[in-house]
Amino acid sequence: EGFTFRYSYTNAVYKIPVDGSLVIPIYYNRNSYTLTTTSSYGGYVSGKGTFRYGAEVTVKATPYDGYIFNGWSIDNKVVSTEEEYTFTLMGDTTIKATWTARTDMPYIIGYYLQNIENDQYTPCYEEEVKGVGTTGERINAEIKTFEGFYHVIGKGSSGVISGTGTTVIMVYYNRNTFKIEATATPQGYGSVSGAGEFRYGASKSLYATENPGYTFDGWYLNDELVSEEKRIDLEIKEAQSYVAKFSKRNDVKYTVEYYLQHIYKSYPNYTVTYPAYESFKEEYTGTTGDYILIGDQPTDTHAIKGIEGYRFDTSNSNNKLSGYIKGDGSLVLKLYYSLRTYRTVVSNSNESAGTIEKISKYFPHGLTLTLSATPNNGY
Repeated sequence: EGFTFRYSYTNAVYKIPVDGSLVIPIYYNRNSYTLTTTSSYGGYVSGKGTFRYGAEVTVKATPYDGYIFNGWSIDNKVVSTEEEYTFTLMGDTTIKATWTARTDMPYIIGYYLQNIENDQYTPCYEEEVKGVGTTGERINAEIKTFEGFYHVIGKGSSGVISGTGTTVIMVYYNRNTFKIEATATPQGYGSVSGAGEFRYGASKSLYATENPGYTFDGWYLNDELVSEEKRIDLEIKEAQSYVAKFSKRNDVKYTVEYYLQHIYKSYPNYTVTYPAYESFKEEYTGTTGDYILIGDQPTDTHAIKGIEGYRFDTSNSNNKLSGYIKGDGSLVLKLYYSLRTYRTVVSNSNESAGTIEKISKYFPHGLTLTLSATPNNGY
């Protein structure tokens, strides 16, 4: 058994000695046999090969992470439960290693919430779930509800338990985004800024700026006053539409300038001109946008002022008698007044007594006349 005849000298002729010492040799070779190793999933084995009959052979089983070695079996009969097994090879042999997945492998289900300021995620440790299971088992995470977030489908949510004991199943949630609207009313009274689309939980601010001549009245949400401050700070939790309301100011300045003709130089080489700058002005206040009219009707805002020695110059194209009050106080109305003229007559009551410069003409109000008289002898 286990050997194969090789050769002998049986064809030779031997002479048997009297002392019985004759030995006739017959030779046999050892048979070679194949050792085959197989394994179910759970590890890897070594030791297969071709060996001679009767050789001491060793097979070795090394489990994968998360698996336990059950034993070696030949012809479905367990021959050893040791990972390293040595036996005598007596023929072609197939030896099989079997394994069992561990049932005490830890895993973690982590819930990750999107950050406000970037697209990274932060773990929500208070919702973390720890458990144990079988190596290779698929775990489906519970899809929890987080206010202001929605689950990202297809990203994480399930996984297979690893034999290394380091399995982490990550469940991701993105932040909802909400539109924050801000409008200014009435149009043209002011402006707003800060509106946009933001992530849940973000801290944002809206700003209101009144135009000159207007007053900010407050921020309104659903027709309810929520703040009288120009800046309102928000924590974004839902879509909202804010309205900044403005009103006209009633203390906005406007100016009425008066330009009075004046006399340049003296008699007789004088001229009458209008000044480059106002002679005097009056300042008033009113409501932004109101119409101001200077005229001679009872309903006009102001009456044309009477000034001694002057009369309103209706023909002067530089007059500006009406306009709307501007919020920045820049409305300026202008009235031009010409000097009144008076007929002046200088005559000689006794021409034999002396001579004078006779005058008969109109002169402007305020002009200083210098008169001279030359008496004749004896006068």
